[in-house]
Amino acid sequence: MKQCPACGREYDDSVTFCPVDGKGLMPVIIDGKYRIEKKIGEGGMGQVYRAIHVEIGSPFAVKVLHAQFGEDEKAIERFRREAQAAAQIRHPNAVSVTDFGVTKDSSLVYFVMEYLEGMSLGDRLRKVGELSLEDIHFIYSCVCAALHAAHLKGIVHRDVKPDNIFLLLDENEGIKDVKVLDFGIAKLKRQDKSTLTASGTVIGTPDYMSPEQCQGIELDARSDIYSLGIILYELFTGQVPFQNDNSMATLIAHVSQAPRPPIEINPSLPPEINSVILRAISKNPNDRPETALYLLAELEQAMQSAGANFGTRPLNNLLKVQRHIRGQRESGQDRALTANSTLTIADAASERETVEGKRPTKSSRQRTSEPVGKTQAYVAVDSQAAAKSKSWLPLAAGLAIAALVLGGGGWYLSQRAASTSRSVATVANSKPPLAPPAPPGMVYIPGGAFTMGNNASADDFEKPEHERKVAPFFMDKTEVTNEQYAQFVQETGHPPPLNWRGQKTFPPGTAKLPVAEVSWDDAQAFAKWAGKRLPTEVEWEYAARGTDRRLYPWGNEFDSSKLNAGRDISQIKDQRRQVGSFSGESPFGLLDMAGNVSEWTESGYDLYPGSQAVVKPQFQPLKIVRGGCFADDARKTMTTRRLMNERTFRDLSTGFRCAKDAPPAAQQ
Repeated sequence: MKQCPACGREYDDSVTFCPVDGKGLMPVIIDGKYRIEKKIGEGGMGQVYRAIHVEIGSPFAVKVLHAQFGEDEKAIERFRREAQAAAQIRHPNAVSVTDFGVTKDSSLVYFVMEYLEGMSLGDRLRKVGELSLEDIHFIYSCVCAALHAAHLKGIVHRDVKPDNIFLLLDENEGIKDVKVLDFGIAKLKRQDKSTLTASGTVIGTPDYMSPEQCQGIELDARSDIYSLGIILYELFTGQVPFQNDNSMATLIAHVSQAPRPPIEINPSLPPEINSVILRAISKNPNDRPETALYLLAELEQAMQSAGANFGTRPLNNLLKVQRHIRGQRESGQDRALTANSTLTIADAASERETVEGKRPTKSSRQRTSEPVGKTQAYVAVDSQAAAKSKSWLPLAAGLAIAALVLGGGGWYLSQRAASTSRSVATVANSKPPLAPPAPPGMVYIPGGAFTMGNNASADDFEKPEHERKVAPFFMDKTEVTNEQYAQFVQETGHPPPLNWRGQKTFPPGTAKLPVAEVSWDDAQAFAKWAGKRLPTEVEWEYAARGTDRRLYPWGNEFDSSKLNAGRDISQIKDQRRQVGSFSGESPFGLLDMAGNVSEWTESGYDLYPGSQAVVKPQFQPLKIVRGGCFADDARKTMTTRRLMNERTFRDLSTGFRCAKDAPPAAQQ
């Protein structure tokens, strides 16, 4: 059977076009796996359908390439690239792609995404009267984490904006999760420069484009950081820094015009946050934070510094004129360039798709200053720019402004959603989740979700991969040293490590070595004395690998220069090195998470949920040890490697580091 994507009528396989509306028909079941339920979106390159997997019954979003592109090699490659970019990132805050395929008769090219319901940040700003600092921080931290994961894979998004940030809502319209959408124009690190994006081409959304993007030159992660800065500017002022009806004028402003400081628009904005925003949108990429996580850290530090003095006055009244102007544009007067314009290139046919969805209930978490209109639900990966935001602009660089104004027949009016107001981020009475000052020698680890485990491992005890969430906490930057442990021994009378030979202090010249030959109970006793604790196994893996599934603290490739491992212990048993001697930092800046000494965790040994491995009863009392030691090879120093020892075990290869709960304010 085949189905009309427009009217939903079903016909025999022999029918090619719907006799009612003339639309081309598509199979009711794609590749024997995905039963099409209904069309939920359409754009320049494809249509998106809600589908149910026939075997497992779960809903998915299936994006199908338009039939007219079926023999267009470049269009198919762009389509494939969009799927590849999203699939490579594999981050809980980036939309996931689960399948890609071409039907046996080559009539359909498609990929499959997780099915999402909610609204974009752009819609949230248009429909909700304010955002709390708590929400701003939560949204921003999720987006920065997802983009950082993309950047580590060599992927530059190139279209970061509120309409490509998707908010998953709970039953009270509170924000429960965030996804970065639409990698349709993302630049892959290994992409052939001669194929998909011609040199000197500008592509993106003018309001959020970096100066280098406006000039059509080579981009790196700092281009996305500029876009993140524009979003911050908008969240705290209610407007983007450069507002022009003419898209070329906006591009020129990004390149050559200094932005108005956001504090001039919103006088209640703390100077610290004002500085973070202006640094993020520096014209010179070298003047911006190097990574998205560095930008997030700067924002958190600014919030922390300014938190006590942050006012609670809504900003809405400051921007009545601006909201009126933007309201006119949102009611249907925006323009966008279509793919058939003479100003576009083949790579610029990326689509923007919207669908009607559920109407959220009134939020118990956020106050609304005006009625909420028709709610929009958005399908993963596909953003909403052509129908929801200012012009999404693919055009050749260096063209005359007159050509843009006339449009070469390529202009069209995009219809807006019912809401015509522009909301502004305001400061709520509740405190935001700020990064508190870390105790000496410790690092603040922000809470988050990550994938734990390694399905590719030969060890069944590392399987299956599964999602875990971690609350904020502190963790020692390095392993506990002999010097630190000696103070504990001297103050408490606790027995010293075996290699101290009965002395209450360490051997000469070993002060900065990681303490070793300590049992799990010894480590627990030290942690309690220090006002800390041992990290759980979940915390340890999160701190070591972050959110991008890296196999080593610094990335996915083993590098012997970054850790103390692989030592020959046939002659010299003790091959420890001074803590912090190697450069292999974890995503959060921790050192020696691989090699030197293995590290006790608080956790007892157990199987992961859903594991097929078999554990003998005597394994249960064992304690988990992580990180590998100086004698271990590349495999045993991976971030996912699980080892276990009896709690009384003592050896030169085993030490520990401590963790500490973050104060309640950081977890609100």
